[in-house]
Amino acid sequence: MVEMNLGEMLEHNKLWIPKSKKDDIVKKYGLLTLDDFDRIYGLNKAMGASFDNSWSTVMMAMNICHGDLKDQFDKLVWADGIQRMVLGDLLNIVSNLLRKRIEEDGIWYRVNDTPLSELMEKMEQE
Repeated sequence: MVEMNLGEMLEHNKLWIPKSKKDDIVKKYGLLTLDDFDRIYGLNKAMGASFDNSWSTVMMAMNICHGDLKDQFDKLVWADGIQRMVLGDLLNIVSNLLRKRIEEDGIWYRVNDTPLSELMEKMEQE
């Protein structure tokens, strides 16, 4: 999956992004791979670099926090610098790749607002 870009991950149904965010996220990051998240934006470093890549670091954080990454999201988006919202987006992407892989419903964290939920999106469609 590291070799696939975000657009390809979506095409292969490996990732959930809320409908309200999807076009913007694909426009910003659609050609990037998970490796790019670390190499270009330093997501793994911002998350504490517990492992060699953000995939593994986020997986560990999800295990420790029982899947609730709101605290980590808040720490990233309130960090100094222009990349703060980018890092929040990237954390949402990586965590939702992990959630999809273990067949959990997605969660999309937002600043000062209730997270968006794949389960709620499914219920609204019914």
